[in-house]
Amino acid sequence: MNYYKRHIGDYAAATRHLSLLEHGVYCMLLDIYYTSERALPVDTRAVQRLVGARSKDEREAVETILEEFFEKGVDGWHQSRCDEEIHRKQVIAETNQALGRMGGRPKAITDSVIPENPKGSEPETETVSGNETYRNPSHKPVTSSQYSNPDGLVVGSPSLPPCPHLRLLELFGHHLPDLPQPKPELWQGKNADAMRARWKWVLTAKTKAGKRYAVTEAEAVDWFSRFFAYVSRSDFLTGRSGKWTNCDLGWLMKADNFAKVVQGNYENREVA
Repeated sequence: MNYYKRHIGDYAAATRHLSLLEHGVYCMLLDIYYTSERALPVDTRAVQRLVGARSKDEREAVETILEEFFEKGVDGWHQSRCDEEIHRKQVIAETNQALGRMGGRPKAITDSVIPENPKGSEPETETVSGNETYRNPSHKPVTSSQYSNPDGLVVGSPSLPPCPHLRLLELFGHHLPDLPQPKPELWQGKNADAMRARWKWVLTAKTKAGKRYAVTEAEAVDWFSRFFAYVSRSDFLTGRSGKWTNCDLGWLMKADNFAKVVQGNYENREVA
């Protein structure tokens, strides 16, 4: 991204206690975040190097800003507002690309594809621990009325829980143990970004009835559990048909592939 909104009043209210050095660090980190469109490196020393923090005071300022305005995840330091803005931009780009390929509005995603409790899949009763806290950053929150795409996808809710990457990786391994399993320590970059985007879709997209697929973190985790169980019943995606054997978690999380799976493109077809 070469541009992002800066709400001066809200920024000033949330950061008036910062020193001049800390202000500079925070602004530089925001610029880097938006330019790269991904989380800051998980290694604090790498972040310090990105902003040229060499003195003790500069390195400590980086640590202070990270701890106060960012959340450390498995794939790096996240800033919730940055993630929302980047996701909004990616959704717009993906929607435009899909519309261009399809020659019009894409096929709507319906409840019938992934039912509340699909056959052969018991709903997950385990809840996710709230060890990942959500921090409302120093920018003005985006309301649901500001950004939406033609399919009712509302982007920018300031209350979305962060994506529990490790939990979703565990669910993938539980339902699809025969597919290639990603290593948690290597789940980062584009794969992690794609999973985060799909996570936000589940929490913001609406069904034909106008209801969201999930509202809470636990509901979204359960949705993904049912999604992976749904994938496990596809002979094509699992490779049981012998026609294709390249499905893995990274492939499933790509926007186009995810949409095709949810739309039912890979369901088993009975041969007459």
